[in-house]
Amino acid sequence: MIARRWLRRAGAALVVLSLALLARELWRFGPEALRLAATPGLLAGAVAASIVYAALLTLPAAAWSCALRERADAPLVSGVAMLVYARCNILKYLPGNVFHFGGRQVMAREAGWSHRATFLASALEVAAMPLMAACAALSALMLSGYASPLAAAVRLSHSMPPRLVALGLLALVIAALVAAGLARRRGIAFRALAAMAALDLAFFVGSAALIAALAPALTAAGPAELSAIAAAYLASWVLGFVVPGAPGGLGVREAAFVHLAAAVIPVPAAVALALLARLVTTLGDLWFALAASVATLPGATVRNGG
Repeated sequence: MIARRWLRRAGAALVVLSLALLARELWRFGPEALRLAATPGLLAGAVAASIVYAALLTLPAAAWSCALRERADAPLVSGVAMLVYARCNILKYLPGNVFHFGGRQVMAREAGWSHRATFLASALEVAAMPLMAACAALSALMLSGYASPLAAAVRLSHSMPPRLVALGLLALVIAALVAAGLARRRGIAFRALAAMAALDLAFFVGSAALIAALAPALTAAGPAELSAIAAAYLASWVLGFVVPGAPGGLGVREAAFVHLAAAVIPVPAAVALALLARLVTTLGDLWFALAASVATLPGATVRNGG
């Protein structure tokens, strides 16, 4: 209980610090960033990108449903589980950043899954998603055109303290061990686990490419810069995901992205892209929730059905 309280306090402190750093960048570069971002064509492109992002959200929903699969003869992906995920996803924007997990527990139980199965599936998702984001970021760095992925990573994290980088790598190793342990405890078949990883990886590749595609409208950016921007977006997503109490990663994600992307593009463009990325993802989450709200959730027990 004490550890959880201090973890929440640390998360709140990181959110406040991130918001302060973001506010400083907005104070210094906000007018220029808004001038770059607030053009009719770019805003229309961001709205269109949000619709694509909403479609991409079906991928982690399907991945989570794979983790709920309990019988070998059950469908690999459950449409009912995906609908539960979609309806609860928007709750991550509530303070605490945990209410979407609570919503899943309630709705999945009503649909026939046990609380234990739902909890372990969500725990596996929490452990696996940062790993898949890291794999996607590495892939982006490999396409960056630098001499090596390590060279691109060094440039991208040029001002990050070495201890922070080491802690991040250690956290990924721990996440891998936790994910492996949870998968073993859930008894998830290799086929379902591979599908879950592939779906999450596809989501991160698609969403990072979507955000990076907005960059050329803000600043000159070639393939190397776009790949590094994609990697910066993925790294900032992970930070926003793991910091306790940050609703939807708000503040943490933007501050980290500006810090990382400024290594390859001007700071005003990085600030503008961070704001556009938040617009795209928030609208996408909203479209996803609206689509789920009009879908019908079968009332019968569908524990392993589709």
